[in-house]
Amino acid sequence: MYTCYILYSPIRNKYYIGHTGDNLSERLRKHNSHHKGFTGNTGDWKIVYIEQTDDLEYNIWLVNTDGAQDHMIVPCKDAVCSQPVWSPDGK
Repeated sequence: MYTCYILYSPIRNKYYIGHTGDNLSERLRKHNSHHKGFTGNTGDWKIVYIEQTDDLEYNIWLVNTDGAQDHMIVPCKDAVCSQPVWSPDGK
């Protein structure tokens, strides 16, 4: 199974869209490592993802790519959160 993801770097104010068939946590850790690629050398990439619960609700989570500080930013009970729009300035 492949996973598609979007990363955001506050330092660069840039987005990166990627996909992987490997372990997602390991792949995201590599994005924050020091390397010569597009995502290398900033170490600030964050990922926002949507989780669908067993009762078909959606929750929006924010997590550092190293897996630290994983927390729900929007509980979406009785709300439509399946297609949020990312805004770096929070508006």
